[in-house]
Amino acid sequence: MKRTGKGIRKKGVSQKFPKPAVNQRSETNTYNADSIGTNSFQKWNVPKMRPSSTCVFALLLSRALANPTVLAKWENFKVQHAKQHPPHEEPERMEAFLKKDAEIEAHNVRYAAGQESYSRQHSQYSDLTHEEFRKYALGFVPAVNASEIPHVDLEMMPGLPESFDWREQGILTPVKNQRYCGSCYAFSAASLLESYIKWKNQMDLDLSEQDIIDCSYKTYAGGRFNNGCRGGWPSAVLQYYNSKDIVLENTYPYTSGKNGRHGSCMLYEPINNVVKGKLHVRHIRVRDENRIREILVSKGPLIIALAADNKWKRFFDDLGDGVYDNDESVNARPNHAVLLVGYGTQQGKDYWIIKNSWGDKWGVNGYGKIRRGRNMCGINTFGVFFVD
Repeated sequence: MKRTGKGIRKKGVSQKFPKPAVNQRSETNTYNADSIGTNSFQKWNVPKMRPSSTCVFALLLSRALANPTVLAKWENFKVQHAKQHPPHEEPERMEAFLKKDAEIEAHNVRYAAGQESYSRQHSQYSDLTHEEFRKYALGFVPAVNASEIPHVDLEMMPGLPESFDWREQGILTPVKNQRYCGSCYAFSAASLLESYIKWKNQMDLDLSEQDIIDCSYKTYAGGRFNNGCRGGWPSAVLQYYNSKDIVLENTYPYTSGKNGRHGSCMLYEPINNVVKGKLHVRHIRVRDENRIREILVSKGPLIIALAADNKWKRFFDDLGDGVYDNDESVNARPNHAVLLVGYGTQQGKDYWIIKNSWGDKWGVNGYGKIRRGRNMCGINTFGVFFVD
């Protein structure tokens, strides 16, 4: 049965999603999807947390008990992010959180003293292991080698502004939250197209990421292009839109952030004559990272891929205010897709402005600044994706 979904987001209304809860874990450390809102018991394997060191946890626990403020942080974190841990798992999750909390406190002391260019803060992922974070918070899977992406030498745009921010132009839509699904490729592409439609057609639409996750799930020779909650490729999503047109969030709401898996494609009838057959999907690299500014100003927000995991203490996952500038992230291999929306300079540091898909508690209201001109987080490795 086909259904027709029509709806336009009211300006300024943020998206609200059901809050997932990390729950019961078996010997293989699986998540109990029943406890987070699904109708059937669905498990997927999570790399098993390393057994807690008795001594380390004892020290952390004694610190928490000796300082009620620390224990209150843990309890507040669980409330804020709707965390519900079974008793046997609570010590491991608390240990991960307290380690992160100690790192954040030490870093922010240095930030306050002017020794760091950015602050850190807790995110919804602060009680996960590194392996779990990589599985649930990212989702950019390269479909081609970087060397296969064509370079384009652009002529310098005359009168390029020293700073630019698409938020000031009123075309960006609210920050969303992919939660516990490797679906950044879907969120970045939907965000790009929402902004493009708002800019070109003056229509404020809320596109369905679940439609992308379920219905662009396809297998090609040599592997998967878009693979549900296991990642995907932005160009494939944009081509999917070009062949089908758009489905709205209120018709096909997001559920994969709760259960960590894609579903069967629901054949909702799209809204026609919006983008189908009208998009010229572009994917290019430029030799000078700062030349990306010209594409950004002239073509609109861009999808870029960057390294967002915490390997080698990169700390991108808990970015707060300031300009992210970390030597460990220079030329790092990208694994997360975000929307590039602006640039500027702060205290002598050139930066990019990115719109993430980890909710509005990450960065500053869901946006972050990263150093420009150093290939920070490998930002120019896979170039930029856009439509015109």
